[in-house]
Amino acid sequence: TRYIETLQSMPSAQLCWVCDTNPERLRHAQSLGVSRVTADFSEVCADPQVEAVLVVTPEAAHAAIAVEA
Repeated sequence: TRYIETLQSMPSAQLCWVCDTNPERLRHAQSLGVSRVTADFSEVCADPQVEAVLVVTPEAAHAAIAVEA
């Protein structure tokens, strides 16, 4: 939640997606105004509007996500 709110407060950033395997967190992101949510990270990577990715996962998952991004 705090990452969403922080990004939304930054005039130079646009939060395009939230990706999470937890459906409750995805619903919460939508309640905060995030229009595109998914459990499939490849959807995020396929979006040509995505210029940067903030990886907020346990350390063990960082490498695979960063490589795919």
